[in-house]
Amino acid sequence: MLLQICLTGLGAGMLPCAGAIFVLVVSVGAHVPEAGVSATLAMALGVTVTVTLVGLCASGLNRGVGRLALRHAPRVADLQRTVALLGSIAIVAFAALQIALQIGGVLTPSLS
Repeated sequence: MLLQICLTGLGAGMLPCAGAIFVLVVSVGAHVPEAGVSATLAMALGVTVTVTLVGLCASGLNRGVGRLALRHAPRVADLQRTVALLGSIAIVAFAALQIALQIGGVLTPSLS
């Protein structure tokens, strides 16, 4: 599991993003390709570290929550229902707010 998370982080860091390609193109245009390559490597390292740490934290939290769920099964079931209910209420309330604001003319729908 740990190896998979680390390899996923490494793989994500090795794929160049649009920002990295832009930096490379601009640095070559400015006649400083070394700066572009070093900035791209820094971005790749940052993505690698971030994805790896998020994966490790998520895995650890998943294990911890799983252990707690086994120990406190009835309370966890009640908590799951409560969180699901509160989440659905929040979504409906947000939608109602959006509709009310549009009807009242405060908000105008647009795609831009």
